[in-house]
Amino acid sequence: MKQTNISQRLKLLMSERNLKQVEIISAAQPYCQEYQVKLNKSDLSQYISGKTEPGKEKLFVLSRALNVSEAWLMGRTEDPTPTPYIGEVTVSDEDPQKIQLSQLVAKLNANGLQKLIDYAEDLTDNPKYQKKPTMG
Repeated sequence: MKQTNISQRLKLLMSERNLKQVEIISAAQPYCQEYQVKLNKSDLSQYISGKTEPGKEKLFVLSRALNVSEAWLMGRTEDPTPTPYIGEVTVSDEDPQKIQLSQLVAKLNANGLQKLIDYAEDLTDNPKYQKKPTMG
C-alpha cells in the first residue's frame, strides 16, 4: 500500500468533493463546539500544506466533519469508512439519564479518554503504585 499523509488526503477530499477550506472549517464548527476544540483556517492551511499535522483532538474533529475515519485521513488505511465512536448512540426516547450518559461518553471520546490513559500511565510510573516484590 502506498503511504499517504494527512496533507495528501485533505487535498484529495477537497478535489473530489469540490470543497474549499472555509467549507471544511464550517463543517467542523459543530464538532469544535461540542468537543471544545479550536480549529481555524490557519490550522487547516498548515495541514493542507504539510507544514504541520493535527493533534488527536483536531484530527478527530476533522474526520468527523469530513465523514472519514481518522486512520484513512492519516493515510494508514485505504478504507475511508468512519469508525463508530462510543458516544454515538441514538436516544429515541427522552430519558434524561440516557441523554446525559451519551453526552458524557461523547465528551470522553473527544478528550477525556486520552487524559485517562495519560493519567494511568503516570500512575504506573509512580513507585507508590508499582507492584512490590513478594518474598517467596
